[in-house]
Amino acid sequence: MQKELNEKTWKDRLGQWMPQLERPERQVMVDRFNAANHWNADFVIMMILSPALAALGLLQNSIPVVIGAMLVSPLISPLGGSAFGLVQCNFKLFRQSMKVLTYGVAMSIGIAFLFGLLMPYHELTLEIEARGEANLLDLGVALISGMIAAYALARPSVAVTLSGVAIAAALVPPMAVVGIALSHGRMYLVLAAGLLFVTNIVAIILGAASTFMCLRVQRSKTQADTPRWAVRVMMAMSLGVVLLALPLGGAMYKQAGRGQVRPMMYPASQGVRAAVLDWIAQHENMSILILGRASHEPESAIYLYIACAQPISASEVADLIENIQTAYGSKVSVRVVPVQTAWMPQDHDPDEEPDLRLEDPPGLE
Repeated sequence: MQKELNEKTWKDRLGQWMPQLERPERQVMVDRFNAANHWNADFVIMMILSPALAALGLLQNSIPVVIGAMLVSPLISPLGGSAFGLVQCNFKLFRQSMKVLTYGVAMSIGIAFLFGLLMPYHELTLEIEARGEANLLDLGVALISGMIAAYALARPSVAVTLSGVAIAAALVPPMAVVGIALSHGRMYLVLAAGLLFVTNIVAIILGAASTFMCLRVQRSKTQADTPRWAVRVMMAMSLGVVLLALPLGGAMYKQAGRGQVRPMMYPASQGVRAAVLDWIAQHENMSILILGRASHEPESAIYLYIACAQPISASEVADLIENIQTAYGSKVSVRVVPVQTAWMPQDHDPDEEPDLRLEDPPGLE
């Protein structure tokens, strides 16, 4: 008796700040999901265009294009329908939503695979490689995204946030990466991107289901009234999240040891670049190998690697540093690293001199 009183008090307290869906509102959601989760022309067309756009954006290494592909993807509807059908114990809605979701996933991977076949020699970009770096944080993002999606689907006043959920969940890019990586024979990337995608799917459905429960949309009042299939599916997905957390946690631990995945250096400003080029023009047989800055303020430092045929004197280095600091606008730390190389004129005939020497270092015109 006391337990039932405590449970009732907890639910009453939850209802004071968490909106509760009444029966007519729940029926409206069922009708909405039933209407949206069909393998019709609208869904097919959007499932062709969204992975195609994602594949092009990934191959171009264009973040705005990838974001656009996320926004036009229609996968939020079957994901929400799956979670709603699971909580409502509506097997017909759950099965239909999972069926549409499976067809959409297969089509997305197939479209991306075709784009990868059309460009077999295209180098895999950083945006593609990044989908092979999933970790435990991605699981948290997917869970929270599922919660937000369920709340937005249930509350029309905040439905505009669904576009943000589509970006956060990032379902289409991992599918596109799986297809592109398959066409290039990169099986490790296929498995890594597939792990990220499966993580997103399972965690989003579980997160959405938990939110629907908080909104009291479940049909069964007690666990004994819940159909076996719903209990088994919920247990399987919960176990799946636990199993997925193991490799994702290991990946996160390895990434912490390796450090952040980011460029070794950031580009130097045009003024600094022009100052270095002007200084190089006044000296013979010199060329820029690397020019960049190490980090953001206040830890910024300019690094300059110069290929030269003769040693550079300390006074020349001091003059170069002064020119760079003047162009930068402050007394920034500058590190000049001369790399002395043998110099070979471009019109050199190798038959006249048999010993092997380096060609001109790459310069900046």
